[in-house]
Amino acid sequence: MAGLRNVLIFMTFSLLCGALMSAFILVEGVFRYAFSLGAIVAGIKFFRMFSSIGARIGFVASVVVFALIMPAIYVMLAYAYDWPINPVYLEGIDKK
Repeated sequence: MAGLRNVLIFMTFSLLCGALMSAFILVEGVFRYAFSLGAIVAGIKFFRMFSSIGARIGFVASVVVFALIMPAIYVMLAYAYDWPINPVYLEGIDKK
C-alpha cells in the first residue's frame, strides 16, 4: 500500500509542477513568475519527501515532459474551440 501511495504522490507532484510550468510558459506579464515560484515550492516539498536519486531524476524528467506537452494540448484545444490564445503560438498555421 505504501508503494501505491508513493506513486500517487509522485504523479500528483509531477502533474502539479508540470501544470505550473506550463502556465509559466503560456501566461505573459509579471504574474507568470508566481507559477514558477509555486513549481519551485512544490518541487522542494517533493525533494524533502523523497530522498532517492531515482525518484528525483524521474520527477524532474516527468515535470519537463508534462511542461512541454500541456501547452501543446492547450494550443490544440484553443485552436479547435476558438479560445483566446497568444498569436505567437499559431505561427505557421493557416486558420480557415
